[in-house]
Amino acid sequence: SNDPDDPEITVPITMHVAEVAVELTADDTEICLGETVNITSAMTGGSGTFTYTWTSDPVGFSSSEPSVTVTPEVTTTYFLSVFDGTITVEDNITIQVNPLPTVDLGADAIICLGDSVILDAGAGLADYLWNTGDTTQTITADVTGEFSVVVTNEFGC
Repeated sequence: SNDPDDPEITVPITMHVAEVAVELTADDTEICLGETVNITSAMTGGSGTFTYTWTSDPVGFSSSEPSVTVTPEVTTTYFLSVFDGTITVEDNITIQVNPLPTVDLGADAIICLGDSVILDAGAGLADYLWNTGDTTQTITADVTGEFSVVVTNEFGC
């Protein structure tokens, strides 16, 4: 104002804007079917009083905890929304679920003395470990006994 009786008064205003963010981390983002994974949230800034809301795609998961333990049956994205009383921040993380390998050695077999049978764990797997110590896709059985195999697919499952 130009009026000498009405001086301008300048009042300094200091504003502090606290940045608020949430970041999700997981033990592992790629698991085998049946495995469990821990997802942890880390807050930056905010009021310190947080309300946590978890959802998922596909739908079906919910929680109000800061960190969760999940056992997804299919590849799932987990969403976290955190409200600090003023601001809502969000993050998400996808957990890829890989299938387990399948193996079928067939029905029990009876063979005559001197004969043998080939046991086949199936093609296309990454690793084979028979109870005989063999590491091949097939073994030849020519003695009475029980035979088993542990197989691993390309995902390490």
